[in-house]
Amino acid sequence: MWDAEYRSGRYAGDGPVPMVRRAIATLSERGLSGARGVYLGCGNGRNYVPLREAGLALDGVDVSPVAIAALLARAPRPREGASLTCGDLMGLEPDSPYAYVVAIQSLMHGTLAEAARRFAKVDSLLAPGGLLFLRINTAASEVTRAHEALEETPLGGRTVRYLGGERDGLVIHFFTEAEIRSLLPGYSRVGPTTTHVVPRTPPETGQWTQLEAVLQKPA
Repeated sequence: MWDAEYRSGRYAGDGPVPMVRRAIATLSERGLSGARGVYLGCGNGRNYVPLREAGLALDGVDVSPVAIAALLARAPRPREGASLTCGDLMGLEPDSPYAYVVAIQSLMHGTLAEAARRFAKVDSLLAPGGLLFLRINTAASEVTRAHEALEETPLGGRTVRYLGGERDGLVIHFFTEAEIRSLLPGYSRVGPTTTHVVPRTPPETGQWTQLEAVLQKPA
């Protein structure tokens, strides 16, 4: 599915999301610009490349070889010491923990239980005191495509499965802040949590509501 989406030009003309500027500034303020991090779901590089061009030692991973090829066409020379991997987050096994993880729209796939395993994997990738730059869909989003509801969680989140079209069968969880706190116990916020309302691309209607937060793993 993701190969088809990137072949169709997904994100081809889109600029970086606000989290990119915040990540660069936060890492600079904390003296971590030279520390090693990883971008989960780096896609065609619309967010990854600006981060790398800011001088970050940033690995990238994505399940789509088409996306990786598009990224390399955009920026063919990876920074020395940084790697690009075509694969799933759950198979990532770095030699040492990362100082930070960037997860922009990449941790919402599957039911809450499946998402919880992804959050646990992220925790395992981070060094003590490491930073998670998170942008994720919230339960305030409007789901206008044909879908079926799979679950509503005690903390207000919900999971849907899309029906028909290019995303047929895709399962997505929409989070609440309370759920995120429950999935990352002991993590503290670095600065404010912000919410962005993003209109869907016509002819689709409705909007995405996305939360951005910087979270720090306990030392």
